[in-house]
Amino acid sequence: MGLAIVVTSLAWISFGLLHSWLASRAARRWMQTLVGPAERLVYNGIALVHLALVLGISAAAFVGQPGFDLPASLRLLLHGLQLVGVAGALLALREYDLGRFTGWKQWRAGAADDLDASHEALVIGGLHDYVRHPLYSASILLLLASATTPLALATALFASAYFIIGLRFEEARLLRLYGEAYSNYCAATPALLPHWPRHRPSPPK
Repeated sequence: MGLAIVVTSLAWISFGLLHSWLASRAARRWMQTLVGPAERLVYNGIALVHLALVLGISAAAFVGQPGFDLPASLRLLLHGLQLVGVAGALLALREYDLGRFTGWKQWRAGAADDLDASHEALVIGGLHDYVRHPLYSASILLLLASATTPLALATALFASAYFIIGLRFEEARLLRLYGEAYSNYCAATPALLPHWPRHRPSPPK
């Protein structure tokens, strides 16, 4: 078990380091010189391949480990939380420009992202009225609710740690792009654990 945890942790660290570096402005500018408007598509493609490798390595490291002996009532509760996580993730994705998020829109338009400008209005409505990162919140809930084996638990913990660390870098980028509007939003809305939304003025467009 100890070796499996070490191997899995190293695999997730490699993913976090590479993914974070590729998301940096310097790396994105370099990628844009190489592939132009396909930069975001390539970035997401690398992330998917790397994630598949991490999950494969983790599965091999934990092979043969039995699942946890959980009571039926707890399993039922976890299944309910899984459904909440899936529903939350789907609702959160509806509030994003998926074409731009995936890079398809930039590639179709033949123009890479301007890394020094915001491309869409700051979203603070919908699920974002309750939590700043609803997709992260839903994903973490889904991962933890699925942690019924040693492999699934390790995956949930390492992936959740990556989300929590990664959102700090994401928020630094959002502060740079949206300035005071995002700072005010942060002051009124929690990052991951939702609360009842407070009244606040709409952000400037």
